[in-house]
Amino acid sequence: YNIIILSDRQLGPDRIAIPALLATAAVHHHLIRKGLRTSVGLVVESGEPREVHHFCCLAGYGAEAINPYLAFDTLLDMHKRGELPAEV
Repeated sequence: YNIIILSDRQLGPDRIAIPALLATAAVHHHLIRKGLRTSVGLVVESGEPREVHHFCCLAGYGAEAINPYLAFDTLLDMHKRGELPAEV
């Protein structure tokens, strides 16, 4: 089994991000055309997904796992600043 990680974490002036949904769909359909889709897992590491709908769309377009790093970083920052209840 193989895993492909699609990530926008290293974007910058010389590395422009492709929208996560577009990249996921393109890789998903390319793998289908090559007959490889069942032997490859797609992981999306992106700052884009923030709402349930975003996760559902990525899953529907072929992502088996999603790492919403920007959402996690935002929650951690909010926790450090005391903006979240202690039990969260």
